[in-house]
Amino acid sequence: MRTRSTLHRRRRASAQVATRLRHELAEWARRTGASADMICDIVLSTYEAMANAVKHAYPPNTVGPLELRAELDRDTIVITVVDHGCWRQPDRHAPARGLALIRALSHRAAVVPGPHGTAVRMSWPTSTP
Repeated sequence: MRTRSTLHRRRRASAQVATRLRHELAEWARRTGASADMICDIVLSTYEAMANAVKHAYPPNTVGPLELRAELDRDTIVITVVDHGCWRQPDRHAPARGLALIRALSHRAAVVPGPHGTAVRMSWPTSTP
């Protein structure tokens, strides 16, 4: 496994862009030497975070930025998806399945809403103790 590698993209939030970024992320993760199972978890959870940003971050008929940051630093892969929209509490009548999926697939996950958008940060250790 490589000891340091990064990927950073900032694009317009759309379903097409999220799909392209998913493919770029998969290729980046392969180059880090991550296992096939880990790559699947990384790509699926990251795509879910990007889809949430596309669907929920911006008012209808508007598009804002979507950022994807991926970093391998020694023994941890950290992925961050950032939008610059407005945080909306999940509808209590519609379960937040996407966030549950993200939390189930990653070792650690945090959703950080702020005044200038929301960041979803996920991480996976690359080695086991």
